[in-house]
Amino acid sequence: MFVRLCTWILITNNLQMVATYVYRTGDVDILERAFPLMEAELSWWETNRTIDVTSPYSNNTFRMTRYAVENTAPRPESYREDYEVANGADLVTPYTEQQKGDLYAELATGGETGWDYSSRWERIPFPAGGNLTNTNPGLRTLNIRSTVPVDLNAILCE
Repeated sequence: MFVRLCTWILITNNLQMVATYVYRTGDVDILERAFPLMEAELSWWETNRTIDVTSPYSNNTFRMTRYAVENTAPRPESYREDYEVANGADLVTPYTEQQKGDLYAELATGGETGWDYSSRWERIPFPAGGNLTNTNPGLRTLNIRSTVPVDLNAILCE
């Protein structure tokens, strides 16, 4: 059971600090308290962020985890920035409410990743007219909810 617990600790991103604590202190008693929390965390990801992906080459289906926040409004902590991306004066054609909602969901999903926004998440990195000081055009092409990030799946791998 100890090996199973340590394995879960090492692969669960948010609780990796437990593995460091056990390694440094030798205190394995903490595992009795930490294991239910780790199981709850993994269960949340499996319930809320796991999808089936079918390989076009082998036709095999795999359970994969992704980031995907369902949100249709600017995030409270970044309201102004989100609003400007979706309603910017530089938009040639204003977005519909559906397009704004989708963009707000992508922006919130980017926040869920814990990673900075980068071309990793964009459908069109450095779109025409974009520059390094105006990141709005790139943010408008976020494609996070449709991405299956290898790092997240490696962390949650059993």
